[in-house]
Amino acid sequence: IQNQETKNELEKLEVILNATPCTISWIDRNLKYEGANKALSDLCGIEINDFKGHDIGFYTNQKYFTNFAKTLFSSNLSTIYGELETEINQEVKRFWVSGTKFNNNDQAILIGVDITELRNLENYISFNEKLSSLGEMVTGIIHEVNNPLAVINMNADWIKEHCHEEKILEHTEKIKMTSHKINKIIKGVRNFVRHEEQDPFDNIY
Repeated sequence: IQNQETKNELEKLEVILNATPCTISWIDRNLKYEGANKALSDLCGIEINDFKGHDIGFYTNQKYFTNFAKTLFSSNLSTIYGELETEINQEVKRFWVSGTKFNNNDQAILIGVDITELRNLENYISFNEKLSSLGEMVTGIIHEVNNPLAVINMNADWIKEHCHEEKILEHTEKIKMTSHKINKIIKGVRNFVRHEEQDPFDNIY
């Protein structure tokens, strides 16, 4: 029952990540994709599974995302931000991007918000109002992810305490690692709703 409940929560988290309008990708220090969510897949017209192993930004001729990732891994900061412009499928797009390192700084989560329309309309609509709406949306996402994540951690701890079979413990450890990765995603998303002036900010062009 515990394993089934954990599986159900993981499936729920996958649905949430793929339903999130922000683009989310996992990369390694070699600037290769380890995974992507549906928003990035749909934007590029590339299957989710086809991202793994490819260079960052392989779907565009520009190197802005590559340069952003290089800056992230060379930075002393765990998280950096930037506004990037690139061309995808012959369409110019602007993104507000957050990059957060984890796993001893060997991997990173990149989260992007498409602000193309916001930039096009900012002469008519308050940009701050749009960001406020985005913050409310992200806060809701964080709430939806935190609840099943707590259940996953609780069940994984229960399994480790009550079961001593090596194979099950191995899978339980993988669950804990996945939970850690999701927690990093949450922290990355939370950066979008922070407004402290002391937060580090990088412009990457």
